Amino acid sequence: MCEQPNHDWLSLLDRHVDSAIANPDQIYSLSPETLGGLWADILENQRDPSSTVNSLANLLYRKVREQQLQPALDNAAALRVLPLARDWQEMVQYLGWLSQPPESELTDFISQQFADEQQFDQQLAKAGRYCCAVMAQFSGEAALTRWQQVVSEQFNAQSLILLEATFIPHLSTNSRFTLFFFGQGYFKAGEEDPARQLSEDPAYCSFAYQALRQAIAHLEAIHTQPATYRADGAFSVEEAHVIARAARVAAWRDERWFGEVFPRLLALVCSAPGEAKTVPSQSLAIALGHAVEGVPTPESVLALQRWVEKVRHAGVQKKLKRNLKPAQVALAMRGEYAFRHLSATKNKKQRDTLLKVLENGVYCDTHYAWPAWLEAVTQFDWVADISRRLIWQMESAPGVYHSIMPRANQQWVDCWGEPCTLPDPQRIRLWHPLHVSPSEHDAWQGYLLRQGIDQPFKQVLREIYHATAMQDFSGYTLDLQTLVGLARAEGWKVNYDAFERWFGGYLFVFTMQTTLYHGVQGQGESGELVSYRQSNGRRERIFDEQIPAVVLSEALRAVDLLVSKSALARGETGFVSMKEALDYRRTCVEQHFADEIASQRLILDGHYAQVGDNRAHLATGRVTCLGKPVDLPCPRLEEASGDLLSGEIIATLNRLLSR
Repeated sequence: MCEQPNHDWLSLLDRHVDSAIANPDQIYSLSPETLGGLWADILENQRDPSSTVNSLANLLYRKVREQQLQPALDNAAALRVLPLARDWQEMVQYLGWLSQPPESELTDFISQQFADEQQFDQQLAKAGRYCCAVMAQFSGEAALTRWQQVVSEQFNAQSLILLEATFIPHLSTNSRFTLFFFGQGYFKAGEEDPARQLSEDPAYCSFAYQALRQAIAHLEAIHTQPATYRADGAFSVEEAHVIARAARVAAWRDERWFGEVFPRLLALVCSAPGEAKTVPSQSLAIALGHAVEGVPTPESVLALQRWVEKVRHAGVQKKLKRNLKPAQVALAMRGEYAFRHLSATKNKKQRDTLLKVLENGVYCDTHYAWPAWLEAVTQFDWVADISRRLIWQMESAPGVYHSIMPRANQQWVDCWGEPCTLPDPQRIRLWHPLHVSPSEHDAWQGYLLRQGIDQPFKQVLREIYHATAMQDFSGYTLDLQTLVGLARAEGWKVNYDAFERWFGGYLFVFTMQTTLYHGVQGQGESGELVSYRQSNGRRERIFDEQIPAVVLSEALRAVDLLVSKSALARGETGFVSMKEALDYRRTCVEQHFADEIASQRLILDGHYAQVGDNRAHLATGRVTCLGKPVDLPCPRLEEASGDLLSGEIIATLNRLLSR
């Protein structure tokens, strides 16, 4: 589909029906304005089974929904689209697509929806208070006043909802739409959490502070009056989501008062007066656990870790345990907290958490303030030990970096091991092979190997991936039980037929040709790997050249881990387990290269066959040399019988041995 100068939208649909059905992804070439002009015709033809373009209209409608595309509606297009909305919720969604201030004809149409006061009461119960608040905003002051009255009547016993209602008229239009689209739910780290948008609204930030204080005061009153305590009666489910959202906003802003307020709130809601094995509000305790997982701070993670062990309610404890590990992983993505709340005494949990924060900070391009970093590595011996085994990049001016390794007594060396001085350090970040030239990468590898420095995680020998590897992971037969378990542990979200994970501001989706769910067994074939980023509130597909090289490499490394740990074969397989597949390939290699193995020209090491510095993975066939990909084309042996990868690996090893 190409842009058309005219606005005969139905004609446009007719003209492109055949090519659009054959190539539905052409919808991406339509501008939001063109798509907005098409939307009324898409809706009309989608709902008319006799339409000649019914199939195309259904296809376009589904594509827009699946890819979260956002058409742009001018007033004229909106006046055509709004009457086609099935309910108020759909109408508000279309108002969210409005690309210009509403004109009187449009506001008059919306005002007509409020003509029947009894219907408005019903709509508040059916469509929700956030939906009705947006409708009231577009209708005028009288409708907004009516909205507040009805909310007060319907939620008169829920003080947190009443408090929020007093702030909603003062919120920005974007904030009201945010509450409508994301008003209730749990959000994982990296997902489009409404806390991000709401944290930029001063009125909502003021509400968040008051809401958390009011919730604490209410819980304290319950604890001081044990005779009137009623298990799970402190807050409604609706109120729990309001309080948890306020906590996420404060956590996102890292408010100074949050470090004191949140642990107190969690302690009060996870404990009951006396020895009761109940809690004042299960819904709030569970919602706060998800809030920590979605937007962690060091204080909230420590509070969650404490109450996972102390809460007496077995069901709540089970739920909070599920939040704890993802919260610790998510904290690693907020690298600005890396050196906060460290203690002089090293313990395994603290060390592991710091290492996760540092390693994940690489693809987030996390920079650390020089004074905070220097204080941590000079104050704590165990932190100094970690820092001296890693390579860092000091920034002396915007975009000007110097690669260094710390030594004792604030001394530094460069990639050749020579002492160096630091010109006016401002910030510091961890070094990545793709930050520097190949020659500097080689120099650092040589220095660390000569010095025998054992790094706390792979850095100088880290596997690196280039854009060409985006296509390398499709067509593998994977063990689904192993795959799903590993994906969850590594922070991937299982979403029907794909795995999703955020790397900084980029979302990678690894598709599967099968349905995924907890407890799935059997085998499935891997599909394509695609990437997205959020743009103007919607998911926008992007391609490898638009992704920073370090982010792309780290994402592909994570996908390779999933495939290499669960791949049975490429294409069809008779293997029933990963162990059987690896054992078979190891036996093939042993039989084919018995003399080379005896002379140690070829070494079998776990999942790898190694020739010199080159390593071929027995699960995927991928070859690397000291972490760098080796382009060693070998025939795919499509006509061969048996396990294709075994033949390809043998051909690859022959090439390596003959060099």
